[in-house]
Amino acid sequence: MEQQLFIKLSQPPVIICRSCRHGVWLAEVESHLRGKAHRLPQATAKQIHQDVQSWEGVEHDPHAVQWPSRITQSIPHLDEYPDGLLCQRDQARCQFITRSLDTLKRHWREHHGWTAPYHGGRSRLQEQEQAQITIQQGYQVVTCQRFFPSRKGSHYIWVPCPHQQPEEQARTAPTATSRATVDAVIQAWEQVQAQAKADQAIQASQLTDANPWLRMTRWADYLQGIQARDLLASMAAPEEDPMDATEQGVQVIWDTMEQVARKSQRTVQHCGQAIRVEAVRSEKGQTPHRPLLAYIDEAVIKKHVQPWQQILAFIARTQAPHDWASPRYGMTARQRQKWRQLWQLASQAPGSQGSQAAVPGDLEAWAMTAIEKACLEFCIELLNQRHRSHEYESALVCAMAVLGQGEAGWRDPESYPPILSRVIKVARFMVVQKALWMDPNPWQIIQTWARKDQSAEWVLASADDQLGEIDEGYGSDDPPSTPGAPSSPPSSIHSDDPLPAVHIRPSRRPFQEQVTWMMHQFMIRGTHGPMETLLDWRTYGLKVHYNHTAPGHVTWMGEDQLLYQQMAFTMGDFRGFIHGLVTAAREILGQLCMQDHAQMPPIPWTALYDDPSQSQAGWNFLHDARTQWPVDGTHWMIDRLRAEPAMQRHFLRGGRFHPGAIQQYWQRVAQFKEKLAVMVHVTAGQPARAPELLSIQHCNTANSQQRNIYIEDGMVTFVTAYHKGFHASNDVKIIHRYVPREVGELVVWYIWLVMPFVDQLAAWQAAQVPQGSQAAQGNQTAQGSRATQGSQAAQGSQTAQGSQTAQGSQATQGSRATQGSQTAQGSQTAQGSQAAQGSHGAQGSQTTQGSQAAQGSQTARWSQAAQGSHGAQGSQAAQGSQAAQGSRAAQGSHGAQGSQAWLWGPDP
Repeated sequence: MEQQLFIKLSQPPVIICRSCRHGVWLAEVESHLRGKAHRLPQATAKQIHQDVQSWEGVEHDPHAVQWPSRITQSIPHLDEYPDGLLCQRDQARCQFITRSLDTLKRHWREHHGWTAPYHGGRSRLQEQEQAQITIQQGYQVVTCQRFFPSRKGSHYIWVPCPHQQPEEQARTAPTATSRATVDAVIQAWEQVQAQAKADQAIQASQLTDANPWLRMTRWADYLQGIQARDLLASMAAPEEDPMDATEQGVQVIWDTMEQVARKSQRTVQHCGQAIRVEAVRSEKGQTPHRPLLAYIDEAVIKKHVQPWQQILAFIARTQAPHDWASPRYGMTARQRQKWRQLWQLASQAPGSQGSQAAVPGDLEAWAMTAIEKACLEFCIELLNQRHRSHEYESALVCAMAVLGQGEAGWRDPESYPPILSRVIKVARFMVVQKALWMDPNPWQIIQTWARKDQSAEWVLASADDQLGEIDEGYGSDDPPSTPGAPSSPPSSIHSDDPLPAVHIRPSRRPFQEQVTWMMHQFMIRGTHGPMETLLDWRTYGLKVHYNHTAPGHVTWMGEDQLLYQQMAFTMGDFRGFIHGLVTAAREILGQLCMQDHAQMPPIPWTALYDDPSQSQAGWNFLHDARTQWPVDGTHWMIDRLRAEPAMQRHFLRGGRFHPGAIQQYWQRVAQFKEKLAVMVHVTAGQPARAPELLSIQHCNTANSQQRNIYIEDGMVTFVTAYHKGFHASNDVKIIHRYVPREVGELVVWYIWLVMPFVDQLAAWQAAQVPQGSQAAQGNQTAQGSRATQGSQAAQGSQTAQGSQTAQGSQATQGSRATQGSQTAQGSQTAQGSQAAQGSHGAQGSQTTQGSQAAQGSQTARWSQAAQGSHGAQGSQAAQGSQAAQGSRAAQGSHGAQGSQAWLWGPDP
């Protein structure tokens, strides 16, 4: 038997494990055979160990073996590695081989005293390309083998010709001269390719170039003769702690621009409807229906402000002395003045750019430092310009043309309009921010926002102080009031306490008027400025996008093979994925109901009624009096718990509920909802986006009077109204999706039989927690408790525009993670919901449902499954429950009653 497991080599004198394909020392044969690779019984392993010890010609001492630096031909019983890196720094003496470039660099430093070159800064693209060539010259890619995975003999050994026989190798072995000659040709060719790529300059567009987008923007004509690598370097983000003075200033401006955008967005979030409607205007006489909205997640501002950061970095690097050909552009007198102020502050020592004025602690987030004000002023001046002959008179338009150059060439109508939208939106944020600080007394406005009070505590002004009165002709002696000195003491809406009068200078416009004035001066079409150019580019980009054929991602091959990007699967694979998912979900539902699938209460499909016109809160198809249900789902589980000893053994310990058993039940519920969500997603027609999937409610609520699950002619129907763009458009999209009977019965059983029992357990668990500590312990003891969701819902409703949408984005990410993890369990290629949006089959990937089907075919009774697989499924449920937990966050604004209506959450 030892001959079947090991083979003896003559040189070096060691033995090789045939199955593991690496060497084993004689003293370690027994431990090797008992390890994870073989798992042989101790007696068998010991007997083989004794037999191998009698082999002759095998070295016992690892230090006595002479290891070769290369072997003439590969050893068939060892693994070959074609990605070995042979050191070339000292070809005559150094034969070091590794498979990691980092390890090779460490070898260069420690043994050759040579450090691989690295260059940063503005010109790092060209220098990094040259550094890459230098690094490549320091090694040669070879095929290698090694005898042992660790310790002595674990180094890699060069196999010059791994697939040649000895006599053939001797006949064709290359000499050192021929190898050097070929290497010189390859090196020269690589250098020419790298240099040609680095020196590639932008060419003007030709008459025959059928590129309507480039013809519209005229980027190629404006940037003609400029090297693309220089343009990319001029917009690159600055490195941390640069040594160059210019790069230090760029880094300060880069960070300052992000703070300006954050504070501007905070101002927009607190503005009234009229100001935000005015700030989103793009044409004169236009009546926008949607106000200017802040980004869904405040953290996203860091990504969306990047184009503005790149614009300022480009201007800073081109205004400073430089040795490369840069695009030509000009500045107005006001722009040059504001830029000198900004650059002077950015060039000062860190911490000396000017501090914000002393303000109370709760208002510090609103105050702006001197450099932030200078940055805001310069950005506004970039917008405050009129063209005389063409749009490239504007520095902002020139910088936007540079942003049109990407790593792979010009940005197209698919990738550039999102950049335009970010620039335009952040510009509107900054206009509102400047208008706030142009107000005669901005701190009064900020204090009102900080108190989260909808009333104004300052002196209220009339629209027309000279408006005549009805009894004006009857000798009234009251003098006319003036804007700065009211005839009566100013008062608050809530209090009669007098406040000091605010003297508004006639030359200063208040907040809202300042927004209107700036928007009509340079932020709308017809002003012949840079903003009009950006709006026109974005409109034309959308026109090209919607009028040209988009590249295809879904194709067919053969009779039933579907190709989606890099994935390929057959429709049989997809059907197997769905069937396996249904089988697994049925098994989990049986464990939740503690009943075999065949013994579940039947659903009266032919006599299942529903009334879509019902709008009463809490109503769903279960409440329709015309349907004769075979059992009362509200008490079915709890009555069985009272009567059946098997259920009592599972949930009770010593006559009381066992918290561990309840927690395991919660995990089962979460796991079932994961699988049910994926099944609904991929079987209900065109797959919905994650926001639609997470918005499903099984009953009416006070705020949303129409649920999302209906029964229509014996079919379960999902009707969604919420969609991804609802927050921006305020329009609903009614979409009906029908699921197969196999999926629909799981939905009905869960709502009919499981949900009431879950609510009952959650209510009991919440009642065990003292009233004062429910908020602190609710997440640990009953995350899904309906009774404890009231406080969460109240918190979510406080910021319906800010935090609710941010939490919704987390819910969407959790849903995608769940879809990806569930698909990965039944496929060789894991993907999320994005694939399913492209095609019905993309969710399935290369699906072979062997494991899922096997799991379903081994269905046992609930008690055996619950005892045997709680631990294994606990982690899976914990990972996958992100979607349901995320949906809880998006449900905050619907109140305690609404939180009970969600199908996927709150998660128990």
